[in-house]
Amino acid sequence: MMQGNRYRVFMGCFSFAATISCSGESGELGAEGAGWAVPEDGGSSESDKSEDDSDKSEDESDESEEDSDNDSDADSMAAGESDEDEGSDAGEDDNMDPDGSSTGEGEGSSSSTAPDDDPVVGPADGQLVIVGGGPSSKGFAVMLELAGAPAASLVIVPTSSTSGDAISDPEGHAERIREQHGLDSVYVVHTTDPTQADTDDFIAPIQGADAVWFGGGRQWRAVDAYAGTKAEAAFMEVLARGGVIAGSSAGASLQGSFLVRGDTAGAQLVVGDHKVGFGYLRGVGIDQHVAQRGREYDLFKMLEYDASLLGIGLDEATYIVVTGDVFVAGGPGDVRIHDTAVWAGATTDDEKILMLRAGDCYHMADRIEVVCP
Repeated sequence: MMQGNRYRVFMGCFSFAATISCSGESGELGAEGAGWAVPEDGGSSESDKSEDDSDKSEDESDESEEDSDNDSDADSMAAGESDEDEGSDAGEDDNMDPDGSSTGEGEGSSSSTAPDDDPVVGPADGQLVIVGGGPSSKGFAVMLELAGAPAASLVIVPTSSTSGDAISDPEGHAERIREQHGLDSVYVVHTTDPTQADTDDFIAPIQGADAVWFGGGRQWRAVDAYAGTKAEAAFMEVLARGGVIAGSSAGASLQGSFLVRGDTAGAQLVVGDHKVGFGYLRGVGIDQHVAQRGREYDLFKMLEYDASLLGIGLDEATYIVVTGDVFVAGGPGDVRIHDTAVWAGATTDDEKILMLRAGDCYHMADRIEVVCP
């Protein structure tokens, strides 16, 4: 861990890594967000406000082109997220707090697995926090708790966006996040150049990270920058060390193996010219801003393209915490599960969708709702 107040910026090829490190005491986050416990949704925090503000700016950019969701509320803002992406379907993605094409073939549903078996869908080690855009402070806080804050080292990746504090003022953004959460180290890591992302200097902050937060915007941008590079491998290694990968809006969709709304022309196309995500969830496609943007049935298009895939749709401010093949839902909205295996007996579109709420658990390999451990 770095000592004292230090800030570093690496510039080059439209890339930078900013880090703030600070020694000193800060309040400890409780352990209630760890494991399967779902933190209570209390009133909005300062980070919530900042994230919400970012969401607004992202949504506006979404109308223009990027859906800036400003996903992370204050946190997302701090996290440099811009929900530009997927923002309004008319726009791009989420920028607030804080997408290589392929055949899009998913791993499909898997045979039933016992709890102690190696995961089939989720990560073998570490955990994922996947937030549906909009105000993301609750999901952001859960990520920090799981990562061991305040002693955790956090890396924020705003690459899905083209605007926002994390890109225009990385130093200030990192410091605000560090101060808001009492963290020891906060790094902002960004590039649009895969060559830069393939260097040892660029990935150094990621190699020491306990948590990585992917901001909003257009998910294909992050994929274009990091796919096949040392940075992509370093992100995966965070999980291998038992760390946490988290993200909102675009930062949610890129966690699936199938990249939902990964079209460079806009977020309206569910199946676009970029179909491959980072694959932290295998055989899965993830959509966000679902109820708020009228996307309740949009993942049907993904399943028509590849019936083996599992679709997960998240409302804004709603999140899932993934441990192995099981997730627990949190937040105020709905989590929608899309699986062609249940279509045969359905007589309406609504009957094709499994609806989950906060506190519900789902086994992604067995594709069934389960009693939470």
